[in-house]
Amino acid sequence: MSKGLSVIDQQNNLQPTSTKLLGEKKGNDLLELIKSPKNKNRINTASDLEKRIKLHTVGTQDHTTSFADWLNKIKSYIDPTKYEIFEKLVGDPVPTLSLTETIFDELSKIYEASNPSEKFTFTADTELNASKFSNYFKHNDFFKKEYYNQLKTSPNSFIIVDTKLELSTDNEQQPIVYFVDITSVIDVDVDREGNVSYILFYADKNRIVGIDETNYYVYTNIDRNWTLEQGFPSPHELVDAVGNPMTPAFMLYPNFLNASDNVVVNSPLTKSLGNLEWLLFYSVSKRHLDSYASFPIYVTFEEDCTYKTSSGEMCEDGYVKDYSDITEGTYSLVPCPQCSKNKAIGAGSTIKVKAPQEQGDPNNLDAVRVIPAEKDSITYVTDEKTRLEQEIYYSILGKTSQPLETFSQSVSQLDLSTESRKAVLIRTKEIVEKVHQKVVYTMCKLMFGDRFTNFYKNYGDNYFLTTPEQEAKKYADLKNSGAPESMLHATLSRLIATTYKTSPHISLLQEVYLEVEPHQTKSVEQVQKLFGAGLISRKDTIAKVYFTDFIEKYESENSVLVGAIENGDMKTKQAVVEEIKRQLYVFTDEIIKELDKDQKKHEENEMRTVQQMPDLPKPSSTNKRKYERKPQDEES
Repeated sequence: MSKGLSVIDQQNNLQPTSTKLLGEKKGNDLLELIKSPKNKNRINTASDLEKRIKLHTVGTQDHTTSFADWLNKIKSYIDPTKYEIFEKLVGDPVPTLSLTETIFDELSKIYEASNPSEKFTFTADTELNASKFSNYFKHNDFFKKEYYNQLKTSPNSFIIVDTKLELSTDNEQQPIVYFVDITSVIDVDVDREGNVSYILFYADKNRIVGIDETNYYVYTNIDRNWTLEQGFPSPHELVDAVGNPMTPAFMLYPNFLNASDNVVVNSPLTKSLGNLEWLLFYSVSKRHLDSYASFPIYVTFEEDCTYKTSSGEMCEDGYVKDYSDITEGTYSLVPCPQCSKNKAIGAGSTIKVKAPQEQGDPNNLDAVRVIPAEKDSITYVTDEKTRLEQEIYYSILGKTSQPLETFSQSVSQLDLSTESRKAVLIRTKEIVEKVHQKVVYTMCKLMFGDRFTNFYKNYGDNYFLTTPEQEAKKYADLKNSGAPESMLHATLSRLIATTYKTSPHISLLQEVYLEVEPHQTKSVEQVQKLFGAGLISRKDTIAKVYFTDFIEKYESENSVLVGAIENGDMKTKQAVVEEIKRQLYVFTDEIIKELDKDQKKHEENEMRTVQQMPDLPKPSSTNKRKYERKPQDEES
């Protein structure tokens, strides 16, 4: 528990008696809920689901209840001798961790849209106060890192907004946030919008924290009786944007499992837990299968076992007599240790069969001499494992017709799969950004009081869901199919955004250059042909041919402006485009002048050469005959 629950202790003497009595009454109501929680069953269900989620997201066995439960389930339907091997092959971390990591990496794109926005509203000095809060609490980093990590492993958690004990140097509250795991929650009441009416949770084994729409409460365990601590209740006086009282506690991911539930969360993994557990079984089973089915098994005649116990008992058909812990004169049969070692099948295994004892007995060795590798079994298990992985992946992230890493789809297929994935991201980000808004709103209310009025957050919806290679192929396909210039231009813009998605300011600079370049969707050769056909001007042709030279010259002479664009500090984009375009055509005019000057000089040199040529002597009659055309020349 944060020590911030004691912040207002020092002010309790200033509270009106009626306010204190009302708080104490509510505190007694919560005390009754500690004894008889209203939502205990749903909290237990959420806790059980979360333990199962952690098996696949934390990655380590760590002797968790969910891991033990899963193993017990496996133990109930496979052979006991196979189970011993199975348990040893599970490994740590569990094999399903890589898939869940891939899924959450894809979902993290909710933070990578190119058009996010946020807005703080204060009664005065909005920009100054917004900057002050953002410097105090890096809320975007918090939701991208701490919040998202909590969502992966503990989606049924709650976020508590509290304050530090001491005030700031500006005499302001210093709000903080922390997570409460569902396993610590005693009772909670939440509406369908995810708004908490009250929450009770263990701070430690001897302290319980209660929070409702008006107060903080702390209860101490004294002689097995929970008693409200002195100095509490401690009022927070928080109201939402429309003036309704609010509780500074929020569901981490307010997306309920079904239409009637108000506690159990439908996290990204919840409805795939059954398949994840089945996939874990197949992943471990494949390891087991690989250890023996990939190799042939050789069969030889069985030899008599020579194993003898310390009491002199010999092995008989794989078992020995055990007289320990048995009524005198009786015994039990236990597996022979020596024979048991020979039963495991693996690489280079040998199976022994009984030799014929009498004439006419079947020769088992002739029937089974070498058992080849079980290719069909390996293929089936591998294919089923892959099928489960894809089913889980696409059920969570959106349907596609092919695995994402092997896209060679048509434009329509690529667009369809992209829209499906985008719909999932939008649905997820709308849940998260609402929590983001509530947390920041509450923190600002505690920090600034009535000077703060509202906060708006939108993560955006323009995502990078394709690779540069996919966008380049899409552009080529569209161009070959004769798509309109508007579609080609839009695809080029996406190609730039995808290529420079980790450097948004460089992407902005390249977008500016794309707007400046004439005939963006045509090659230099195509532009030259159009000029030759009289379809475009000489100036546009020269600007296209020498565009790269212009950019190099422009960047060397305008490093300050280029740097400003790369840092996002620039005028409106269109104004910058128009200015650079103006300079391009100034540059183009200079090129045309140089070309015309060179052309004129070339023509003058040619004329001078012709004028200076000496008169050639007239050919003699002999030479004349030599260059006369002959009849055979005509024929040839």
